[in-house]
Amino acid sequence: MILLSEYNIGMAKSAGSDYLKKMEDAVKLLGIEVINIEQGKVESLEEALYYKRSYQKNEKVFWLGFVPRYEDYETVYEILKTRNLDLINSPEEFSKSEYFDQFYPFIKEDSIESGIASNIIEAKTIADKLGYPLFLKGAIQSLKKFGWENCIANSESELIEIFNRLKFKDDFSLGKIIIRELVELRHNEIGGNGIPKAHEYRFFVLNGEIIDYSYYWNGDNPFRLKKSELELLKTMVLKNAKRVDVPYISVDVGETVKYGWKVIEIGDGQFSDIRNIPPLKLWNYIIEN
Repeated sequence: MILLSEYNIGMAKSAGSDYLKKMEDAVKLLGIEVINIEQGKVESLEEALYYKRSYQKNEKVFWLGFVPRYEDYETVYEILKTRNLDLINSPEEFSKSEYFDQFYPFIKEDSIESGIASNIIEAKTIADKLGYPLFLKGAIQSLKKFGWENCIANSESELIEIFNRLKFKDDFSLGKIIIRELVELRHNEIGGNGIPKAHEYRFFVLNGEIIDYSYYWNGDNPFRLKKSELELLKTMVLKNAKRVDVPYISVDVGETVKYGWKVIEIGDGQFSDIRNIPPLKLWNYIIEN
């Protein structure tokens, strides 16, 4: 295994850079080779590999960094291929696990009812079907970091306003807006920006096996997850992971007040925060599997 890391000591200090450093340090403690590239400059991989040794054919590579554009992911994948190195997920698998419109058909049965709109007419049609209030996000991410009110539409005017805001942020939406039934998640406190800290978990699945999971939010878990519930969640996670059929993914599940446990969304495991899982523990599992 090789780690491709975007961490750089010269990075501005932030939660993101601290996370990358923590993850990279853990890998180094395990003796795994790290190849560093510049964030947003994937062509720098060519130079990073120039003086490197010859690698064992089909050696697996995991990318540690921020969610890249599809074109950049494809470039990195092809550069690694020229050195007989295999990025754990192919470009097609990356997009299938990162872009909501691509993975939703696979998880729909166990997820929250949603629609995908490219224009406001489609958005209004979906809203008429689902009814207000609604949750809106882009194909990649929502505007929740700017405040919960940027995600919730209680009327057509709010739908149009949030839709246009998301459409303007192409790196959030890729031109596609996800409109979901607003389902209350079980929670007992409100976090920053008015976001409910719900009873949610993130599972990591590698080659069809759950390698670990964590309470979704940072800090102590105030909820009690029964053994029977955990087994139910594992079954749900593995069923949906099999449907998506991507080597390394994260699967987020949450307890709704109305419908019980639901799959919220999935992601490429390489770019999913491991939350409360100790980095050494996760990397050890990855090496062993």
